[in-house]
Amino acid sequence: MRRRAILIVALLAAGAAVSRLSRTGTVAPEGSPGIVDHHVHLLSPDLIRDWKSLGVPFSRPDSIYSSAVTLLNGRGDSVAAVVLVPMGHLYANPEFVAGLRIDRAEAHRRVRRENAWVAAEAGRFPGRATAYCSVPALGSSALDDLAWCRDTLRTGGIKLHLASSQVDLRNDVHLGRLARIASFASEHRLPLLLHVDPQLRGHDSTHVRRFAERVLGPHPDLRVMVAHLGGSGGYGPWTRTVYGTLRRWIRDVEANGPARTIYFEISAVALERESEGVPAMTREEAMLLRQDLRRDGLDRVVFGSDYPVFDPLQGARALSSTVGLTPEEVVQVTTRSLIAPR
Repeated sequence: MRRRAILIVALLAAGAAVSRLSRTGTVAPEGSPGIVDHHVHLLSPDLIRDWKSLGVPFSRPDSIYSSAVTLLNGRGDSVAAVVLVPMGHLYANPEFVAGLRIDRAEAHRRVRRENAWVAAEAGRFPGRATAYCSVPALGSSALDDLAWCRDTLRTGGIKLHLASSQVDLRNDVHLGRLARIASFASEHRLPLLLHVDPQLRGHDSTHVRRFAERVLGPHPDLRVMVAHLGGSGGYGPWTRTVYGTLRRWIRDVEANGPARTIYFEISAVALERESEGVPAMTREEAMLLRQDLRRDGLDRVVFGSDYPVFDPLQGARALSSTVGLTPEEVVQVTTRSLIAPR
């Protein structure tokens, strides 16, 4: 497990060889609306410098990671709107902080710096880009930082990365802190983009369901997007467990109460080829994913790419070429928008 946290987050934003898009193949019917990408990462130049100081290589120009210009202006009208996600939560990761040799106060300053950078980038694309606020999920200042993001930066949502924040779903204290953030989000009508997978051994479906009951359960109006269908890439057994557990929980609570606004974001799940440590989707996984999506209904599925590691046009194409969804189903997923700019 040594250095595992840094290696995981490095894969999420600084991959050694970002996949290149092939323009061949049909993604959706001609004239379809542009893609709405709910999972686009940006890094400030300072975070890029910090990461490089730890020996993490960046294979592309810094501007690809720090600005949405290439994505939004370089794709014509094929990408209609995006959620820009900061990575300020990294500065609470003990291994990251130890490598940088910074204290708690400086780490907190850098968390805010990341959120301010991404909010400013979103401001360059009004109507097309919405910034979320990323905070360490267990941090003592999490609620204060979220309020600052909401009031000062005018961010439009919250991103929580439970693995990077070292959340353990078996820990009552951890669940309590997550519940307070969910309450804040519900009160202020801010959507949550959740990387649920804690990437810790020993978790099973009972822990996932308990998380849903305690953190999401009290807030029927809370809008939630579960990143990567609940996993950390691919559609292996654990991702299927998390996704299936949450879908069953939703069905159970809706049978005796109001409908829930919980959605599943599909970034890094279906890859045409191995990339950034995530294996290419097998035929069996593609069949299972196609069956599960159609059984549970595509009305709760939204598109995300995890850019700049993965390209949104390639991700959209994989839904057809790899998963086997129809062009109409691809349009349904890739054009659904949960973005509400502030």
